[in-house]
Formats: sequence, C-alpha cells, structure tokens
Amino acid sequence: MAKPKEFTIQESVSTLETLRKQQTVFRIEKRLIWLIELKQKRFKTRHELAYYLGVSTRAQERWAIKYQQGGIELLLSDKPKDIKSRIITKEIHQGLE
Repeated sequence: MAKPKEFTIQESVSTLETLRKQQTVFRIEKRLIWLIELKQKRFKTRHELAYYLGVSTRAQERWAIKYQQGGIELLLSDKPKDIKSRIITKEIHQGLE
C-alpha cells in the first residue's frame, strides 16, 4: 500500500482551534479536528486518526485534496455538488411536470 501524500498545513494550531470554536456544523468541525491532529502528529497512522474521528480514510483523502487545492477556505466550504442526475434527464423531468 502506498504511503499517503504528505502536505504542509499553513495555519497554526491556535488558529485552527479558534476556527473550530466558531463552527456550528459538526461535520465541518471534524475537518478542523483532523487538521489539528495532523499538525500535532498525535496519531501514528491515518487509519488510527480515521477511527478516532469516525470517518473513512477515503474521506481524509478527499479533505486533503480539497485543502491542497483551495486551502482552509475550500476545506471548510460546504457547497452543493454540481452533479447532473444520470437517471432523470431534462426531458423526463419536463414530462413529469
């Protein structure tokens, strides 16, 4: 199994803790806890961290990609996905109306 790609967390632990306290959505707070734990290197493996957070290692991979692409802003954003339905086409939807 390949080792997960390492990346640098730009924010300090105190900044991350402050952001964490401001969160009202637990799902987003978990992402901040994840960054804090990675920064502090409290866990030996990402599997242990995933178990601690109650998420999958795949979720951590997606969070890492988001963080690398857009920083903390993208990681904490909770925008709806722009995925078109593969089942209901526009024509079918119009026919249902």
